[in-house]
Amino acid sequence: MGPLGRQRLTVVPPLGSVAPVRDSRALGQVAGDLGFLDLVELFCTLRILEAWVELRSVLSDDARVESIAARGVAGPESTIEAMRFAAAGNAYTVREFEVEALGAEAAFVTASICHDDQALSVMTRVHWALTGRGGLIWRARIVATREEAERILQSYGPDLGL
Repeated sequence: MGPLGRQRLTVVPPLGSVAPVRDSRALGQVAGDLGFLDLVELFCTLRILEAWVELRSVLSDDARVESIAARGVAGPESTIEAMRFAAAGNAYTVREFEVEALGAEAAFVTASICHDDQALSVMTRVHWALTGRGGLIWRARIVATREEAERILQSYGPDLGL
């Protein structure tokens, strides 16, 4: 495997700074031309912005995503609906993401999420291993650490055991 170039990204778009994507078909064509870390950065940015239609366009049709919102593993449509439902009910807010390369089409993502617990706002860090296929996000699995993400990737390959 050759050098990966950028190894770490932090995604924190200021509110209102990203213009909405008007044509999700065009976004899908653009997503296929991105490098994997750029695709994951786009995925994370769209999640923060709650751009659900655009978010769906960067997921493979046979994607399997483990998410907090879906409370388990689901396909792309169910995952997006669960995220939309969680956001609408103010269950939690995604604050920022950090993205690190694990391979050519694999990444380790850490998200900061915030939820209100009585009068307090509680910040939590959550980690995922993500892989791609065909220029789109294909698998996402919640992990405890980067080391666990690397072990799962080595044991199961890009399927991540999902």
